[in-house]
Amino acid sequence: GSFRQSFEMLNFAPIGLPGLFLGIALVTLFAQIGLPRSLVTVTIAHVLFTLPFFVETMRSRITYFDESLEEAARDLGANQFQTFRLVTIPILLPSIVGAAILTFALSFDEFIITVFVSGNDTTLPLFIWSMLRRTVDPSINAASVLALVLSILVLAAGGAAMWMQRKRAVAARITE
Repeated sequence: GSFRQSFEMLNFAPIGLPGLFLGIALVTLFAQIGLPRSLVTVTIAHVLFTLPFFVETMRSRITYFDESLEEAARDLGANQFQTFRLVTIPILLPSIVGAAILTFALSFDEFIITVFVSGNDTTLPLFIWSMLRRTVDPSINAASVLALVLSILVLAAGGAAMWMQRKRAVAARITE
């Protein structure tokens, strides 16, 4: 209905707005409510920016979620918490990990919004950018390597979680 359409429009707004406009809007909002620019405002801005991507990624999985699996677990004696822990979470985990990796990458790469809302605090991308403005320094290479290693570790953790999920699913099918 009308509420769902309004929610979807609100959800897609940060996706459709250029980072420049979103950054200006957020820095104006933070100034109006008296919230000083800091890593807190960076966190709020990045959550607002990446949340629609997370929601849309999860929506595709939840749309095709088979609720009869939860009903079967409850019919077999599982309580709500056990059903959630043993059925729902394992089914949704690959999507959660994938959505988290996507939002991490988008957040890490979102430079324009960060410039507007960071104030005197800095993030790794802002640090690298400020170093490059002055001169090419070996510490830039070190910071870039750290960022690359962190990204690879996040991707590896996501891949490992998906691999473990598939392994458990195969093991469950074999024991049936």
